[in-house]
Amino acid sequence: MNLIVEFFKNVYGWQLSIFSFILNWFLDLIFEYIEPMLEPLADALPDLSGVWSRFQMIAPFTAFVNQWIALDFAFTLLTAYFVFIVIMIPVKLIIKLFIPTVG
Repeated sequence: MNLIVEFFKNVYGWQLSIFSFILNWFLDLIFEYIEPMLEPLADALPDLSGVWSRFQMIAPFTAFVNQWIALDFAFTLLTAYFVFIVIMIPVKLIIKLFIPTVG
């Protein structure tokens, strides 16, 4: 039994070393060739720190509302709802396309 386990451990170790080599090669390729091409694009993006600083004036109000309603949980539920809608609409349209009596 130990011989079989050692055999599969050696085979998977060999595959894992190949996979890690390919992954490292691909990441090096991205960093060497693609990153210099994206630097001008990153430099062209505007500085948005002034936009975010305008939200500081509503921070006391959100802290007060957060005492009564858990805003982090509310935003989590809102995100889950939007994800459900984004997934449900294409599924419903596909079902209606292929099964005309449903929906």
